[in-house]
Amino acid sequence: MEKKLKASDLFRKEAVETNLNRLEGKVVLIKSPSYNAIIAFLVLFFTVVIFFVANSKFSNYETVKGSLISDQSILKVYPPSSAIIEKSYVEEGQAVEKGQLLFDLRADFLQIEGNASVDLEIKEVNHQIQNLIESKAQLVKKLTLQEEIISQKITNIDAKTQSLKEKRKILEERIVIVKRIFEDKKTLLHDGGISKLDIDASESDYLKLQETLLDQTNTLADLSGQRQALVNDAQSLPIEQASALIELDNNISKLQLQLLSLTRDTEYKVEALNAGIITNIIAREGERVSANYPLFSIAPNDTVLIADLYIPTRAIGFVEQGQGVRLRFEAFPTQLYGDIEGEIFEVSRMLIQPSEWPNPVGLNMPVYRARAKLHAQEIHANGKVLQLQNGLLLDADIILEEQSFLEYILSPILEIKNKMQ
Repeated sequence: MEKKLKASDLFRKEAVETNLNRLEGKVVLIKSPSYNAIIAFLVLFFTVVIFFVANSKFSNYETVKGSLISDQSILKVYPPSSAIIEKSYVEEGQAVEKGQLLFDLRADFLQIEGNASVDLEIKEVNHQIQNLIESKAQLVKKLTLQEEIISQKITNIDAKTQSLKEKRKILEERIVIVKRIFEDKKTLLHDGGISKLDIDASESDYLKLQETLLDQTNTLADLSGQRQALVNDAQSLPIEQASALIELDNNISKLQLQLLSLTRDTEYKVEALNAGIITNIIAREGERVSANYPLFSIAPNDTVLIADLYIPTRAIGFVEQGQGVRLRFEAFPTQLYGDIEGEIFEVSRMLIQPSEWPNPVGLNMPVYRARAKLHAQEIHANGKVLQLQNGLLLDADIILEEQSFLEYILSPILEIKNKMQ
């Protein structure tokens, strides 16, 4: 009969004792609450990252230099010479009307070249001006005299012509009579009542009268030609006089300008040539101004400022109308005043060398020019409104293109694909 084996006979004694001392019941694994939160957070995090990468975009931009200009022509007014501002009647940004008095200036000259004083130079210029004025008066008198002489000659010719016409009329009547007598004598000659000698004498008288008539006709033609020549001279005299007077007036004007530039302590007034807004006043009362620099500028009333941008050659291929720009002004720190948005409305494709334009920003490389309209004409900061001014220098960020992060990440793969194609 087989012996029945016990569990203790199948296992080692130590293993059996260990199992006898274990806890009773089932093992249950309980997850920690923090573990679920971490899993949820990671899922949410990666979902947000994937959404951000797929939908978020960033912009490629080019930073260029530029300045503010007016969209219309601005009139720059220069003083006629070096001068001192005696009185100013306007302020920056003030609206003025045409003809309005703006400044009183006093010429500022002390000494000319050499040892000659300005007074001697002024006397010489005044003497030259006086001589030209006298020449002008003499020219007018000369023309008047010439017109009178021509008029008298025409009157004399008309009188001679009238007299000759009357004499010619009488001569023609005599010729008719002499011819009739000559014809009558020819009839008598056939009848034997007169000699051949009488006939010849009558014919000679007739021919002499015909010759006299021809001379008078030629004289009348000569008188008519002389009269027409005199009429032409009379018509050309005013033209010649006007030309000579213009030349004299120009010379007088030049000397008067020279006199103005030489006159010491001469005051003259500056008036507005056009209606508009006063800008860019370079000096105040008591300060000296030069003829080489504009005293001020007048901008039209309805003008607006636009950005004149200078695009380097490396970026012009990506710049086009309708692109947005962000403008930062050197006069207004971005940290305090922010920037202004704009939009490009004009792009020039003509390359400009540094020496071919005023170059307000001091660039030493060729550029293309573009213009952008501003979405605002002022800057707001700390409750203040600051108007932008013509000529302000700026930096502009031109938004060339927008690209998502996903496109950016995949760009190397797309580039390889395009090369393979």
